[in-house]
Amino acid sequence: EELLQETVRNVRAQFDHYKTEIVSVMPPDGFSAICQCERCAGKDTPERGSRGLLSYYVCEFVNRVAKEVRKTHPSGKFRTALTAPTRCRRKRSPSSNQMWT
Repeated sequence: EELLQETVRNVRAQFDHYKTEIVSVMPPDGFSAICQCERCAGKDTPERGSRGLLSYYVCEFVNRVAKEVRKTHPSGKFRTALTAPTRCRRKRSPSSNQMWT
C-alpha cells in the first residue's frame, strides 16, 4: 500500500507541477518479481509465459493508481509500456483513462 500511495502522490505532482496531460505509470526495467503479501500473492500468470507473467499484476496496480488520481485529476491520462491492451483486457478498468503504447 505504501508503494501505491507514493505513486499516487508522484503522479499528482507530475500533473500539477509539469501541467502534463499524460503520465507514465510503469515498473522499472528488470521488474521480474511481485510482492508476496496477502493482497498480491498469486497474481502472476505463468500460463502467459515470461513476457506476460506480470501483466495483470501491473495492470491492476496502474488501475488502482488511476482510480485514486482521478479523484483529484479526472481528466488525467495514464500511459503504460505494455505492448497491447489485450495484455490487460481481463483486468482493465473501463474508467482508468489508460493509453496504450
